[in-house]
Amino acid sequence: MPSALGVCQYRTDEANGSTAPAVFHYAGGVWQPEAGISRGGSGKGLWVQATGVGAYSPFALADETPTAVSLTGVTAAAKAPGWSWPLVLLMVSIVRLVLFRGKR
Repeated sequence: MPSALGVCQYRTDEANGSTAPAVFHYAGGVWQPEAGISRGGSGKGLWVQATGVGAYSPFALADETPTAVSLTGVTAAAKAPGWSWPLVLLMVSIVRLVLFRGKR
């Protein structure tokens, strides 16, 4: 089976507390670590790479195995109408009325 080299680049402020992240891929509902991990970089630019990547899937960098999360539902609610637009229209109407009457 062909394999590839997977390289993830990130900035130090994107590390989220990870000090020595490994590369994990999501396969069949489970996060699995990739083999052949090496790390490097300097300053703000860092990288982690894994050799022998054999499948395309979501990837994550973490010090420990990530937790799988499932979306179980989504809800939405209509926003109650605000009073800002009617007030703006009222103010514009009043200003126009005053300006129109001032020209007579």
